[in-house]
Formats: sequence, structure tokens, C-alpha cells
Amino acid sequence: MHFRPLGTRRNFLDILGTIWLDSATYLARRLELEYLDGVDSRGAVRVDFADVPVACGTLRMPVGGSFTMRPSRTNPARRTEGKFTFTYSGFEEVSRR
Repeated sequence: MHFRPLGTRRNFLDILGTIWLDSATYLARRLELEYLDGVDSRGAVRVDFADVPVACGTLRMPVGGSFTMRPSRTNPARRTEGKFTFTYSGFEEVSRR
């Protein structure tokens, strides 16, 4: 599923992107975002999702991804890149009140 801003605005970051869904379950597989400053791309982020074991089953959660950003308007050639991972532990079922 693609999404985009309704219009572009200068001096304001808009987001466009794609949410990749599993065709059988419609659960998120990946989220790809692009940050726009008017018509200029300022960066991109990818977040990967997977089933994570929890107290009584599994839960679809973000597990990792990557990013590339150009945070400076005054020096657009400067880039920041990285990868990230999420780890989860200590899930426990909470009783309903």
C-alpha cells in the first residue's frame, strides 16, 4: 500500500512511502518511508517486521531496518546512514482488571 502527502510544503518535512503486507495475513512485513522537504528528498527509512514470541503466542513487531538521512539544509551533501535492530524480552501476560 502506497501513501503520499496531499501536497508539498517548503520548510516542512512530509512523508511518503509503502507499507508491504503479507498477502495471506495482511500483517506488516516492511515499512519504507521517504522524508521530503518540498520536492527534495531528505532521507529514507526502512523498518522490517517479523513475528516475535510473546507470553502466549506471537506478535508482529519491528525487528530491524536501516536509514539514510541528509539532516542539514545548509550542507545537503552530508549524509548519515545506519542500521538498527530491536530485541525483545520479558514479555508476560497481564491479567485483565
